Amino acid sequence: AVVSTQSGHYGRDSKSGYHGKSGKKRGNCKSKPKPLDQICAEIECPVMEKLNISGCGFEARKVLSANWIVTPFDTSDIRTGYQNAFWRLFKYISGANEQGAKIAMTAPVITQWILDEEYELEGAVMAFYIPSAFQANPPAPTDPLVHVAMWTDAIIYDRAFGGTHDDPEYYKRQFTSLWRALAKENITPYTKMSMTAGYTRPGWGRQRMEVMFVDAGSM
Repeated sequence: AVVSTQSGHYGRDSKSGYHGKSGKKRGNCKSKPKPLDQICAEIECPVMEKLNISGCGFEARKVLSANWIVTPFDTSDIRTGYQNAFWRLFKYISGANEQGAKIAMTAPVITQWILDEEYELEGAVMAFYIPSAFQANPPAPTDPLVHVAMWTDAIIYDRAFGGTHDDPEYYKRQFTSLWRALAKENITPYTKMSMTAGYTRPGWGRQRMEVMFVDAGSM
């Protein structure tokens, strides 16, 4: 999972530092993101379609409608709120549901960051994708802070990176670079929400994290 940033701007307020989709970042190859198809061959992911929309610094995919297990968290202390939210969801898949079902972990762990008109953080929610074995009839959670949500089809613009990062400024730069890459292609995403996604277990092999914006037409 991604260790998230501190509260503040989650949009386009920092200088970019992207090395380019076609460029090569020097150093250890672990800094390159683990390929998505490799991850989804090892752990179940949402059903996604790669779209023929891309530029230097981003890719696009359509994430198909599905049930997710979701919980809000307190953004006054991002690190603690994030950890508490993760464990609430983890307890749900570990049996804290009305069926007592053990549900397999999936990828990614999504965090939606809700923004105001000034791109300041207003709130956040974390979500796990519910695997196919439970999609049709997800067990109800026993924790009142956890609920099942049906997310409809959405077009997502993402920017992936590897390595291990917990620096708020790093994420700000990634979001800014993604915004600028989209602007070059005359794409304006939805401005009231940004997302981060963690696909891999921190500290275990090659990593993949993403920053994302949702297409305005999907909201």
